[in-house]
Amino acid sequence: MTTFGIANVSKDLPVFSTTLEYENLKTLIADHKRVYPQRYRSNVQAWRSDWFTHKKDPRFQEFVDVCTQACNFLSANHFQAECSLVCSNMWVVDYEKGDWTKDHDHFPDVMSCVYFVEVEEDCAPIIFEDQLKIQPKNNLLIFFPSLLRHKVPPTDSKRIVISMNFRLASAIPNIEYTNGLGGIN
Repeated sequence: MTTFGIANVSKDLPVFSTTLEYENLKTLIADHKRVYPQRYRSNVQAWRSDWFTHKKDPRFQEFVDVCTQACNFLSANHFQAECSLVCSNMWVVDYEKGDWTKDHDHFPDVMSCVYFVEVEEDCAPIIFEDQLKIQPKNNLLIFFPSLLRHKVPPTDSKRIVISMNFRLASAIPNIEYTNGLGGIN
């Protein structure tokens, strides 16, 4: 079985946004970047932390917990899905002038989010499915179904974000960092 027919359907998918005042993230990110300066390569053409930053640096866990609660609230109240979603990965992106991100999605995750920690007025927007453009603001938190394709065009100024993906709790193996230097059990 190597050939499949394809039929497409259309469905409106929501992008949720709220403002979340969260203290000390700028300081935490600067400290994390100083301790772990390595730039990880991906579809992001900017400095990006490890995919498992919240495991490598447990100081992010409280923020991850707040976002996970919000994600589960949206799942229960908008999608009427009583399930337990957990953060599968979390990373930081520090965009400078000219940095950008290729068009992509986050499948097989269920939900994703981006939190705008520090942005300057003329920074690049996030664009969903070449249809919805959202201009970042400090403390803006956006949740969206992970299947939505999105990108960031080259930015004209600073743009620091934290991004996360969420999966069903039953789909996540118990992964622990052994030493905070990237070793995974």
